[in-house]
Amino acid sequence: KTFNVFPLPAANFTFLNSCEGNAVSFTNTSTTSVGNITGWQWSFGDGATASQQNPAHTYSAPGIYPVDLLITTAGGCVDSIQKQITISPLPVASFTAGQSCKGSPVAFNSTSAVPGGVLSSWFWDFGNGTTSALQNPSAVYNNSGTYNVSLIVTSSNGCNDTITQPVLINPLPVPDAGSPQILCRGTSATLNASGGVSYL
Repeated sequence: KTFNVFPLPAANFTFLNSCEGNAVSFTNTSTTSVGNITGWQWSFGDGATASQQNPAHTYSAPGIYPVDLLITTAGGCVDSIQKQITISPLPVASFTAGQSCKGSPVAFNSTSAVPGGVLSSWFWDFGNGTTSALQNPSAVYNNSGTYNVSLIVTSSNGCNDTITQPVLINPLPVPDAGSPQILCRGTSATLNASGGVSYL
């Protein structure tokens, strides 16, 4: 009798480390010298599985997960491989802004953080057409009003978060000493500081 002995396939795949909540694309790079690969069984290390050739999976929590791939050829031969993927935590963007008036610098202080990691960049949009890449910048507003200020922070692992919150810029007061008075030399004048205060 004649027997066909098929060679074993070689299981392999690629991926990129990612951040919690982001989809990770897994690319099957397995090969076989005879026949075709007909089955792919994935286990992502968090209880989830897939049977697609090139699946995507989202991890809801940071950590290091073992990813297993089991492949099967048309001849019934199998091979498997395991790799570890690192899922990094997301930073939490936050900031405070000092009170200020039109034309005066407003101090912004980033209070952002990332669990177990460090932040590597900050990008500010002050809502008035200006931006900054400093951690704790300042900005000048030429007009009073409420501005939506955005901050994007990025961790050393490439994960990012964004926050937008309103910042109030107060108008400048204009003192009013009351109505004009007609005076003669040698007489006293009374300045009425309670004549009112208007704002620009």
